[in-house]
Amino acid sequence: MSDGTWHIYEVKSSTSIKTDRKHRHIDDACFQKYVLTECGYVVSKVSIIHLNKEYIKQGNIVANELLEIVDITDAVDNIYSSVVNQINAASNFINNEVINETVCSCRYKTRSNHCDAFGYFNKAIPEYSIYEIGRISAKKVGLLADNEQLAIIDIPTDFELNVNQQTQVESVKQEQPILNIPNIKRELDKLKFPLHFIDYETYASAIPRFDGLSPHKHLTFQVSIHTLTENGTLTHFEYLLDDMQMPIDMLQAMQDFTRSTGTFVSWHASFEIGRNKDLIEWLPQFTNYLTYINEHTFDLETIFKKDYIDYRFHGSSSIKKVLPVLCPDITYSDLDVNNGTMALDTWGRMVLDPNFNEDIETTRKNLLDYCELDTLAMVKIYEVLTNLY
Repeated sequence: MSDGTWHIYEVKSSTSIKTDRKHRHIDDACFQKYVLTECGYVVSKVSIIHLNKEYIKQGNIVANELLEIVDITDAVDNIYSSVVNQINAASNFINNEVINETVCSCRYKTRSNHCDAFGYFNKAIPEYSIYEIGRISAKKVGLLADNEQLAIIDIPTDFELNVNQQTQVESVKQEQPILNIPNIKRELDKLKFPLHFIDYETYASAIPRFDGLSPHKHLTFQVSIHTLTENGTLTHFEYLLDDMQMPIDMLQAMQDFTRSTGTFVSWHASFEIGRNKDLIEWLPQFTNYLTYINEHTFDLETIFKKDYIDYRFHGSSSIKKVLPVLCPDITYSDLDVNNGTMALDTWGRMVLDPNFNEDIETTRKNLLDYCELDTLAMVKIYEVLTNLY
């Protein structure tokens, strides 16, 4: 600054200033002010630079349109003394010669709020613990932890839990799944054939890679569809983009394969539905088809949130937890690409990196194999469910 003071710019890749437990952007910037102040500099202004979610790339990136600068000086000043106290407490803690490794405040928090060191400081937590109970409150965790009732089997029979939570507890205690077969049948009987088991893989980046995209918007670059007819015939369709471009040819091929018929089945359907909404915005010529998909989508995961509770899922309804229990012969472990993040990274490097030195055909096959297994896994899980009745 002209008066010899300093202006801090904290750069974030998000599209807004976040103050939740995982991000704490104001705290981050406050820490930077503390560092400069301790080094003898005078900080008179603090700002955060973040992405503009409304920015749409058209031609060359325009930096002052892509980025937003927000003055947070007052917000930093309001928490400065508190952050300094936290810094001092942390410094004192790490300088201790000995610490109690059996005490951890995370014992009183829900699983999503545990720190990365939870396992280290809580080695005695049992395999099927209270932290696995779906949507349990921190208050109830605290009540159980105070009584050293950390295992699900230790929860008193009169402890207040909702129906789904109590079902999970009973599954652990009985060491067997608890199924509501009439409800499962009722839900699956609503589905209209053919059933199109569908899965997308997407690529997102902070800086849009081509015209029409905004920061962090998901580009659908791959799809796998297993279509099951009422007579049991199973066919497979797959498509993988070769370049960073709008998936016009992919959508046309999808439409030719499935047409606007039957039911589309996915796992955690809100993701596919969200991508279809983006595609409608970008490629309105496919509005009718994509709208049909969204209006005729069934989320297979919902069965495992309320009607098929198995203690071996460890309180999760993720397909990566359900599949090994229901279909132990199907595994992702043998695949070279075995999760969505790896797929995103692999495809991004393949189409963007001029120095990509891996075999293109092998890489494409690895990507196709992963996405195909996602939809085949849903087919096999569906078959397990229909064999219950």
